[in-house]
Amino acid sequence: MMKYIPSLLTIILLISCSKKSIEDDMTVYSFDGEYNLCLNWYAPRDVFNKNEQDEYFWYYEGACNVPITIENNQFNWIYEGTIKECAIISRQNEYDIFHKQLAVCDHPDGEVFELFYTDDGFSLLKIGGSGIYPNFKVVLSKKSSQSYKKLMTINDYKNPYIFFDDDNFLDINWPELKFHDQNSTILSVPYNLVITDGSSEAEELGSSFDAGCIAGGILGWIWGDTIWDSIDNTIWCTELGDELEDVIVDSEVLKDDGLITNNNYCAQYFITKKNNFKLDSAHYVCIPFEHPTDQSYEEYLPKSLNNAWFFVAEK
Repeated sequence: MMKYIPSLLTIILLISCSKKSIEDDMTVYSFDGEYNLCLNWYAPRDVFNKNEQDEYFWYYEGACNVPITIENNQFNWIYEGTIKECAIISRQNEYDIFHKQLAVCDHPDGEVFELFYTDDGFSLLKIGGSGIYPNFKVVLSKKSSQSYKKLMTINDYKNPYIFFDDDNFLDINWPELKFHDQNSTILSVPYNLVITDGSSEAEELGSSFDAGCIAGGILGWIWGDTIWDSIDNTIWCTELGDELEDVIVDSEVLKDDGLITNNNYCAQYFITKKNNFKLDSAHYVCIPFEHPTDQSYEEYLPKSLNNAWFFVAEK
């Protein structure tokens, strides 16, 4: 459902000179407590429009003024009839582009977020990725003046997580995994390199197209076409699909000659429990990047958080 873009924004500054991000003082916090939640889609990244929810063309359940309880740095709420969950995830130190605390959510408009806070509450700002709302944000306002609690970090930490080549639901080339820090919490790992002329991928698209042709022919017959008209339309449609398949192969749009490797730069994070890190599973936040296959990846590591995604590893 399309949201209405307001012509005039009434804005409250979200990030200003006094605004803190977690890496400013190298402290990891528990944000447990009572809050009111509001969402923004259209306001610029550094502002919060408190009236945006009132200006939608349709009312969106769970878009604003939602009472939230955060426990163990996790919370959920009902958005358009389904439960959405978020977790503030933490690591023991800042490293390169990776902050000490980020957030992950299962909202359709945002998956990984930067975290910024003030004494009055905190904001989760989407790190670019899938979706059409690059400025999507989650803003939580405190209901009380209770201060944030500091979390305990990990002492003498040794990464207990092992990745196996046969556990490859992400299509990752695990044998090429490289660690970047002494505790093995920062890594780079490429996707599997597949050299192809694009014909097999085009054939898969053609098969899907043919299935659509057959379904269309059946629907046409149900809706009043003669059986012979339905058969003729199906044949014409599948022949068109074959021609399109040839065009795709000839265009080389799906060709991969293996000269470029798609890689990921990842950092390990944890959810928390009882004001400490919960170590039975780890979130890995990853930033994708490309580099020439015959050159070292190190010169091409990302310089900023962008297009972030994450996966979870269990002990």
